[in-house]
Amino acid sequence: MTTGYKLRWYDAQQNVEDSIYFAKASEQYTLQDIYLSWQPKAHKDLMLRATVKNIADVYYEPYLSNGVPGPGREVRLSMTYDFLTHYLWLLEGVISIG
Repeated sequence: MTTGYKLRWYDAQQNVEDSIYFAKASEQYTLQDIYLSWQPKAHKDLMLRATVKNIADVYYEPYLSNGVPGPGREVRLSMTYDFLTHYLWLLEGVISIG
């Protein structure tokens, strides 16, 4: 099992031209993410993952976004299975038997 934590800090962008042709100033913000991945010992071809981005659901407007807010809390669950490795193992068994 693997776990992790990611902290992202973005500084304010205040040194911008006051014009409709340039990007607006932006405030500083901090985002936090956590993740977990697990691979069962009995099934090496299987991988389960969970990720939560922006844990605190912080409202922020990234620099150069022209007032469009960044995404809020995002939860991702995934499961992957490596069929090719399993298939090649079966194919090897068939070739050696036949």
